[in-house]
Amino acid sequence: MIRDFFKGKAVYFLSSLTPVAVFLFLHYLVGIQPFGNYTMSNGDMTNQYLALISYFRENFNHLSSLLYSYQLSLGGSFFPVWTYYLFSPINLFAKLFPSEQMPFFYEINALFNVGLSGLTMALLLYNSTYLNARVRYSDRTRKIYIAVFSTAFSLMNFFFMYYRCIFWFNSIALMPLIILGFERMLDNKGNVLYWASLSFAIISNYYIGIMLVLYLFILSIFWLIREFLIGKDTVVILKNSVKLLLMTLFSLMISAMVLIPSIISQNSVSKVPFNYKFEYLYKPIQIIGALFSQSKEQNTPIIYSCLLVTILLFCYLRNRLTSSLDRGLTISFLVVLLASTWLNTLYMMWHAFTMPNGFPNRESFCVVFTLVVIGYQTLGMIYNQKDKAIRIPFWLLLFALLAVVQLQSGKVLSGVNFLINLGGMALFCLLIWLVKLGKKPLIVAWLILGFVLADIIFSNFQVLRKSALSSTQSQAYATVVKQTNRALKKLHQKDDSFYRLGSATEMNANDPLQFNYRGISNYVSQQSTENTNFLSAAGYYQKHGWIRWARYNNGSTLFMDSILGIKYVLAANGNDFNQALEKTNNALKAQNTKPALQYKHSYFRDGSISVYKNETYFPLAFPVNEKINQFKLSYDSLGNPFEEQNELWKAMFSARTALYSTQRYQKQITPKSADIKVRASKSGLVYLYLPTNQWEMNIPGVKVWTNGKYTTTLFKNAEAENGIICLGKFQKGDIVQIKLEPVNNNSIKKVQLLMPLVAVERTALLKQVRQQVSKQVKVVKLKGNQIVFKTNAQFKGGKIFLSVPYDKGWSTNIGSKTLISKAAGHLMTVSVPAGRHRVFLKYEVAGLRSGILISLLGLVLAVVTSGFFYFQKLKRTSSRK
Repeated sequence: MIRDFFKGKAVYFLSSLTPVAVFLFLHYLVGIQPFGNYTMSNGDMTNQYLALISYFRENFNHLSSLLYSYQLSLGGSFFPVWTYYLFSPINLFAKLFPSEQMPFFYEINALFNVGLSGLTMALLLYNSTYLNARVRYSDRTRKIYIAVFSTAFSLMNFFFMYYRCIFWFNSIALMPLIILGFERMLDNKGNVLYWASLSFAIISNYYIGIMLVLYLFILSIFWLIREFLIGKDTVVILKNSVKLLLMTLFSLMISAMVLIPSIISQNSVSKVPFNYKFEYLYKPIQIIGALFSQSKEQNTPIIYSCLLVTILLFCYLRNRLTSSLDRGLTISFLVVLLASTWLNTLYMMWHAFTMPNGFPNRESFCVVFTLVVIGYQTLGMIYNQKDKAIRIPFWLLLFALLAVVQLQSGKVLSGVNFLINLGGMALFCLLIWLVKLGKKPLIVAWLILGFVLADIIFSNFQVLRKSALSSTQSQAYATVVKQTNRALKKLHQKDDSFYRLGSATEMNANDPLQFNYRGISNYVSQQSTENTNFLSAAGYYQKHGWIRWARYNNGSTLFMDSILGIKYVLAANGNDFNQALEKTNNALKAQNTKPALQYKHSYFRDGSISVYKNETYFPLAFPVNEKINQFKLSYDSLGNPFEEQNELWKAMFSARTALYSTQRYQKQITPKSADIKVRASKSGLVYLYLPTNQWEMNIPGVKVWTNGKYTTTLFKNAEAENGIICLGKFQKGDIVQIKLEPVNNNSIKKVQLLMPLVAVERTALLKQVRQQVSKQVKVVKLKGNQIVFKTNAQFKGGKIFLSVPYDKGWSTNIGSKTLISKAAGHLMTVSVPAGRHRVFLKYEVAGLRSGILISLLGLVLAVVTSGFFYFQKLKRTSSRK
């Protein structure tokens, strides 16, 4: 029975397990867990994805928290984040791993994708009628070659370059299955595989799914051209075209529950507008360089899989075994694909009509897939062809290689790599020649498989090693996660009310998601530009250029922390924690783990983490003056944030007295420092803000000293503190000596403008107003997309301020949506009549309701239509009998 099960399926096991074994062997070579302390996590996987999967793991049983999250900066729709990063069912297995083992879970995820890609490619290559029409060798030999090309696809160089974007490959792995369904549908062998696999790919990751739809569109155009040119019956072509159009449309409809809310969400994110400039992104000669091992081409598609595929491409260009029509259409199809990566207007179409932010040439896998398929077809036609119908173009390859080296001045391939590619070309040309002779086919097939695996290991070892050396170390990650979770658990036991946390111990910008607490920091592609601008204007992270994350950044002013509900702040008090944090190798980790100077009251200490309490924090909801709706806190990195906060203070509480006093100072600049002397005009907390040009990215690091004591470092690596900095509490008349020193012996004059702003916050006035805040409003429920608060009989009516971002998705039970208004340019107020009320706020994800309805309709139509075509086929078959 077991033998019968495996009979005929060995090709699938070989094709899926071979790339998994190679990938694990590479992990062993570079010391990635479980073979060492390195992980697969670096770059955005460390900055974003570990936190996102941790949040998903903790909140999977709480659907409302996957619709709306207060851990997403000040709050926001989590659904578009869920659909982009986490919608693949494989992520459900994260529940089986403890939170400190999320890097290992992503390794399992990557291994799954590698195996699945090999399996689906084997399914396509083994079952495709079109691809096997001219394959000449035996079925046994063919299975080995299927494993060769399946491995070449699943372990393409694109995977090693971008594997940390793990969620893309959950969808890419289904591409061969979609193409198999495409062929079967047009051959009247059934529609279900096509629309089911395409729908699943789009739902798993809609971004890659849209790329697959675009690839199918181009493929469909060439299929139509071929059908007409070979003289197929027009009625048959029309029927198949309608079928293809309907099934693709139904797939998009089934995916509407993901597509519609996600597209609506992206409208709030700033992006490069689509244009028709048709400017080229790289030189055409560079694409040839990208076909060789360890090429250093920049801004070109990442299209290398193995030298065998490269050689077979050149063989295909010169073969005479296929018709001139098929060869011409295939070459034209490949040229169109490459042109779409070359001209910026076409390139933007792959990326939802904009330019990608980092990770260029994300569409490269489509080109690799095409090249691998061409390679498989070509090798199958070469077998036992002793005539000159097909030639092995060694000299053409050598000329191409030399041209790349010469024209690119050695920048693409080093001398050693040139010789290695040359030797590899000679070896594979020899093996292809043996295939052509048809002698010892099984031995030659196994040799080719072995050398292809060696090629993949050699070509990607350095990529993986470099990634591992900069990765998050597993033991350090586990230490930080365990200690932080333990401190947060203790804090929650002491106080389980609604509040936000600030943290000086952030492992990444998504710590609130990572550790499931309400905070301010956040970094996801779906975060609105308005949100990051608001928090920058509020004095937190002073963002520059393309940066789109928000950071608590050791806090803003005490006033801003307080009205946003920051009740507690985490800080490190031990070197062990700081050392572990350093070994997480995260560029966005906290740079200054000491407690912010505006907080002196230690609430408790747990191991290496201390928790400080903000005695002036405001609740989530409290009454404010209606002027708050006319005021907008605007971000201007060159402006005065203290004046902005004064205006906010007056608008919220109708205050006549300013909260901040901008200080005059004496300044002396030398090449090595800027010395600033301030005499405090008021008693309170003293703050420093250093204005810079918002579009200047490379600002030199600046050390800040206060009265001879080190305070912090500004602008270090563009990720350190750079917003409003607290220098401590001073009395009226105190002298504050501020020294700004450049990092790494740079000249202080390299810091643009160098016109710091110093202000005093009247903390006594802030405490007085906080004590007067009405207790007539109380939040009684906060759960995901629901907020409930009540007012008592003494409430006089008016605006209730909530430190939650305004969104049209919020509605109330006390009237129309017009009662919910935008406050301070980003947050929310609710107009509530006088007296006792229980106000219910509910958030609805824009487009989700209509998306679900369209998805259900699309599924019904797809099933009914597939059934119709199936019974039509049965009817035709029975009539023939």
